[in-house]
Amino acid sequence: RELTRPGVMVGKLRYNAPEQVRDRALDGRSDLFSLGVVLYEMLTGRRPYDTQRGSLLEAVRVICEDAPAPLSGAWPGPV
Repeated sequence: RELTRPGVMVGKLRYNAPEQVRDRALDGRSDLFSLGVVLYEMLTGRRPYDTQRGSLLEAVRVICEDAPAPLSGAWPGPV
C-alpha cells in the first residue's frame, strides 16, 4: 500500500523538499532534505526558510526558489 499519492501533501510543508512541494517524483533525497531542515532547526532554533510570513503559495515559492539562510548567519552569537 502506498502512503503517498500525487496531488496529496503529506507532512508539514515547512519540512518538505522542493520536489515534494512541486508534486514531483520523490526518492531518498527528499528524506535527506527534511532531515537537514530538522538538524538546521535543532542547531539554530529556527528553520532555514521563513514559511510563516505569507500565504501557502508564498511558502511554496520560498521553499522552491529562495536560498536557505546560511548557518553562519543563523548561529546564535557568543553568550
